[in-house]
Amino acid sequence: MSYIDEDLSVTHEAFFASKDTAKDIVMVLKCMLSKDSKTCSMVITDEGIQVVVDEKANMQWNSYFKRNVFTDYDIRVGTIYLRLPLHDLMEAINALSPQAKVEFRYKEEGAPFVINVQHENSRLTVSIKSFNAQNILDFDFGSDAILAKVLLLPKTIKDVIRDIDSAPPTVRFRITQTEFEVTYHSELLKASALFPNYSREVAEIMVKDEVVSFHYKAALIKRLLPALRATGKVGIRINERGILSVQFPIPQEDKQTNFVEFYCVPDLDETEL
Repeated sequence: MSYIDEDLSVTHEAFFASKDTAKDIVMVLKCMLSKDSKTCSMVITDEGIQVVVDEKANMQWNSYFKRNVFTDYDIRVGTIYLRLPLHDLMEAINALSPQAKVEFRYKEEGAPFVINVQHENSRLTVSIKSFNAQNILDFDFGSDAILAKVLLLPKTIKDVIRDIDSAPPTVRFRITQTEFEVTYHSELLKASALFPNYSREVAEIMVKDEVVSFHYKAALIKRLLPALRATGKVGIRINERGILSVQFPIPQEDKQTNFVEFYCVPDLDETEL
């Protein structure tokens, strides 16, 4: 239902959206959250909302909320670009209850981003100062050829990522026609997890060349863990620049799906070509 339907009151706001449960939004934002994630960019279009978290030009999270996952959705301008404090955004949405109804309002450029949260007899309004977010880091992942693709269930790889400690500087992703291997090592330890293409957890392995192998900073790969806990499947892609893309569909309570995507640049000092 659109906010401009005849049975709803007239608004002069540039954007309005509502959702019956806060939990679905909070679950996605938690996948992107860390102590280093200070702010997020929000891109609002007629198709939905994209939330972007990037750090130091070597890592980026993207989440996508299509307009049909909202109860009401109305945008009166072409595209809205905002930059908001991520922790404040999530705390406001989750302030009363995971089952609370949430409304988003934005009047015009320079205005605060307003969040109304209502649960049972309680109602909270939070105004968050917004900033312009025209310059959003673009990894331009799709412009390069995809060298490798893996689609698998998260059960085992979740445990592998969880067990990576702070000692190894990098994690190697190695993909061949028959297997996907995750390896990390330090001075005292070397560990490797192998996912053969006949495994019940592997749905697809595609490789353009015989072997695709890149290293990524272990601290960044560890950031995948919250999303791995929330998803039912994982899509891994590597392009010819070695950029890693990991996609996570996050199910909602109403059976619809939101999406989270992680980008990470390779550690070229250790990359094996």
